[in-house]
Amino acid sequence: MATSNTYKASQYGDGTTSSTGIASASRLYTSPVKSSNAHDGSNHSAAVYTSPLTTLASGAPRRSSSLTSSPLLATASDLTSTAAPFVPQQLQRPAPSSADPSESAPLVQVTRGGCIFFVPEADATGAVPPPPIPPSTLLPPSPSYEHPPHLHVDTHGDHLHYPSHYSPHVGHPPHSAPYPSSPIVATRRSLASLALAPSIRRSLDAQHDEMVRQVDPGDERYKEIPSQFVCMWPLDTTTSQHRNVAGSFGYPSHSYKVLSDTDGRTYALRRIENARTTPTIVQQAVDMWKRVQHAAMVPLHRGFVSHGALFFLCEYYPGAVSLHQKYIQQQHPPSEAFLWSVLTQVCGALRVVHGASLACKSIHAKRLLITSHDRIRITGLGVLDVLEYDSLKSKPRVDGMQREDILALGKVVLSVASGRDWHMSIHQEMVEVMESRYSPTLCALVTSLLDQSIDTVAALSMPLQDSVFAALDAQSRVADESELQLGAEYQNGRMLLLLMKLGLVNERPELLQDQSWADTGDRYLLQLFRDYVFHQVDELNRPVVDFGHVVDCLNKLDSAAPEKILLSSRDGQSVLVVSYAEVHRCVQQTFTELLTAAQRRPSYATPAAKPVTQPTRGGAHRSIPRGSGRGGGGRNGRDY
Repeated sequence: MATSNTYKASQYGDGTTSSTGIASASRLYTSPVKSSNAHDGSNHSAAVYTSPLTTLASGAPRRSSSLTSSPLLATASDLTSTAAPFVPQQLQRPAPSSADPSESAPLVQVTRGGCIFFVPEADATGAVPPPPIPPSTLLPPSPSYEHPPHLHVDTHGDHLHYPSHYSPHVGHPPHSAPYPSSPIVATRRSLASLALAPSIRRSLDAQHDEMVRQVDPGDERYKEIPSQFVCMWPLDTTTSQHRNVAGSFGYPSHSYKVLSDTDGRTYALRRIENARTTPTIVQQAVDMWKRVQHAAMVPLHRGFVSHGALFFLCEYYPGAVSLHQKYIQQQHPPSEAFLWSVLTQVCGALRVVHGASLACKSIHAKRLLITSHDRIRITGLGVLDVLEYDSLKSKPRVDGMQREDILALGKVVLSVASGRDWHMSIHQEMVEVMESRYSPTLCALVTSLLDQSIDTVAALSMPLQDSVFAALDAQSRVADESELQLGAEYQNGRMLLLLMKLGLVNERPELLQDQSWADTGDRYLLQLFRDYVFHQVDELNRPVVDFGHVVDCLNKLDSAAPEKILLSSRDGQSVLVVSYAEVHRCVQQTFTELLTAAQRRPSYATPAAKPVTQPTRGGAHRSIPRGSGRGGGGRNGRDY
């Protein structure tokens, strides 16, 4: 390490490692655990890794034949685009014997299918390159290491197959080492595998786009909602000339996506025109439905009267569409499995609602929303309890309204299955269309709902037993996949926190008027560590772009591993042997010092202003907090 920083070979290198490095190689991109290997305080940079170069008789440098890349390496790997190969001393091959001319033949570097190989000069020209191998994620190797691991895990949708002349069960591939395959090959991953799965990322991007959409701040529709809500976007698909037409609730209503400046959350706000009610009735309905919770029900947060209209504030699900919009308006018949799923999810919600001695009264194709993973959610809960308050009081029993919920569910399934809005005049025609598309079992169940031979949730639950288990299995798979992706994002969050701490400390111009603060003490050690992680160069002074090396170093730093590394200054005059635990301590102490300086109160700061008092009508004094507007303390002068 004379003129360049020492390059500690990445565990994403060319496929060789020592037996003592297996534990650390297998935990790449996983939760950092204190390494069980290399924790005896020895410097592995100097003790294990040797130069991959040898010298020919002519004096020209050449790579040892033991450094030939394994043919199992993925092509176009983003993690090791310029990573230098390395060879552990324990696994170095003996010097080639003179009896074998192929072993002593000079090797030259060639690129085939995106991979770098070192082959004899005789094979370098005119040879047919091996077929390209798609990038993939490999399983950890078996303890025996007799054969390379089977490759059947792929993060990109492709499968990695061995080339015919590289069979793992027929000797060793050409130009590869005779010792067993490296476990590093089994953990080789592309840079894309560090992020979320592409399908999940696209879904979250689409949801984020829906969350941030908003109309122009000068739009006239802002006058229709209270001023505490901003970033409004209309959720109705109706045109402006149909805005005053009565909706599914019997009143003209409009829905908006809004952002509350009270808590910073995004909600769905429904405005209902010409509703005659009182705040007491509205609050009574809201409190009643807050006690009932189910995954298939859209939570109702608030209800209030303002601007001469009735407002309901509920949870917002970006990208959600109604069953009516997706399957009836577009004439797109769903699969039978989806219809069974609708019956199962709505039945589960009705069990909770009816068990609380309530009736849903919102089972309609326009009020059943479809969210991600075909989740069904019932919206509009509590609205009819306010709009029809007087008529509902005259009904002495709830069981009649509960039977109407079961009947409404049958009508929804029939409408979605036939692609038409239900009407009594076309009922038989819709049933015939459904029978021509779906199984007799499903049609018989829907018919039983429509003729009310099944009129309770308990009776509906019996024929849905098989569908319940299928839905449970589907949601369990979704939960497993989400937990897996969450674990990957947890690792990324840890590394991001480390990078932010290092970025706040390194190269800081001054701290507390000390211009040399960043270049002395623990901060100088962090600068050397930054160069060791990010500014590696190879023997030809080319930058080493090895993401595997970066991730491995950050993982060991976060876990405070006792493994020692060799740090060198840029001029090569200063060389330090430190452990990751010591660097971790420097990061924590330096960042704490930075936080203390940031929270330090300047000497010229004035004390906090005291509240102004003004006399009240009774002669006492009332405190007025600074910043209060007109209206006496309510936000924007209003209390919602």
